[in-house]
Amino acid sequence: MMVLSLFEEAFSTESKDIVLDYTEIEKKTGASPIELKRNLQSLACTKHKLLLKTPVSRDIADTDTFKVNMDFIPPKKVFRVPLISVASSLMSANSLENETSIDSESSFVSSSLINSHDLNEEGLTVVPDLQNLEKERMHIIDAAIVRVMKSRKKLDHQKLITETIHMVQNKFLPNKKTIKQRIEKLIDRDFIERSPSNKNVYLYIS
Repeated sequence: MMVLSLFEEAFSTESKDIVLDYTEIEKKTGASPIELKRNLQSLACTKHKLLLKTPVSRDIADTDTFKVNMDFIPPKKVFRVPLISVASSLMSANSLENETSIDSESSFVSSSLINSHDLNEEGLTVVPDLQNLEKERMHIIDAAIVRVMKSRKKLDHQKLITETIHMVQNKFLPNKKTIKQRIEKLIDRDFIERSPSNKNVYLYIS
């Protein structure tokens, strides 16, 4: 996680002088606002507060400042920091049509985890669990497709692709190939089906 590298000096020297605001962190990391706020929430708003945020809240604002939590005691040499989820990874087949959200009040700590090493002796090295992140994104795409089809009932392939992208683009931008693969999965799971008269048209299975 690039965010933590900005505080590397504080980790190694136990300096309390390094304070960065959100705008500085965004500029230095080059991360997208959605991913950056998600990661800052994970580091400053969960059980393992590696960073202290001012003011204290679950929302991340452009004027918020961050510094190292010098009072943080690692539970063990190798521990896990929960990564705030962009969608429920516990979404069941019966509730796929429910809208997902990345709002800080409705999001929750999922099984997506990042690995880290002891702060005091080795500095903090973090590797995102990309596999779980990818699974979460598949759930988001599935939910979007089902919601679109539930609303439209009948839709051709290109329009379904376009509306799915529009629905999830505030979270991430999926490619058309991935959406096509998710459509096939939802057909296999009997959420939607191809029209008998036109294989390029999908029907919602109620």
